[in-house]
Amino acid sequence: ATGPDDEAARRLGEGTSVRHDDLGRVMSVTVRVQGEGAQAGTLQLRVPSSLLLRIESARQTHVSGVAGVRLESLVGDVTLEQIAGMVDGAHRNGQLQINDAVDISLTLMGSDAVVRRTHGAVSINARNGSTRIESPTGATVVEVTGQELTITDAGGRVRATAVGGAVTIERPAASVDVDARRARVALLLSRA
Repeated sequence: ATGPDDEAARRLGEGTSVRHDDLGRVMSVTVRVQGEGAQAGTLQLRVPSSLLLRIESARQTHVSGVAGVRLESLVGDVTLEQIAGMVDGAHRNGQLQINDAVDISLTLMGSDAVVRRTHGAVSINARNGSTRIESPTGATVVEVTGQELTITDAGGRVRATAVGGAVTIERPAASVDVDARRARVALLLSRA
């Protein structure tokens, strides 16, 4: 904890607690900070790779090597890597990076998202901000409003619906279906 002097910082640190609640198949870990002023902390957990995580109320998150992740209207910067299963939920107002996941089903608001190397289906509904999807192998279905959307090297079918903003699809290997209103569309093919 920080404070105007060492004594104030010590008092704030003593008012910080980590609460563990075992709810059968679900375990909840909550950090509570008491005291005046805005305080922020860092919590680092090592968990079994077979766990599915649900994350909420975090401003900066980095998760790797778990079975799945659910984002509960998460705000801020998020990095997810090597997720063996589904990434789903909602993210807003921050940077979102997903590297090596299987299936993705997300709602994004004001996010700047980069999704790399997915090995299953990708479904994204996004407003404002930008979304870049690189090397998805499964079907990719994206609905965007006011977004800069780029999809590169898609191995599966691509379906994009856009209102406003721009859609760029580069080097698709399968069929592409784009429905755009008041949006710029660019399709770059690797061969004719």
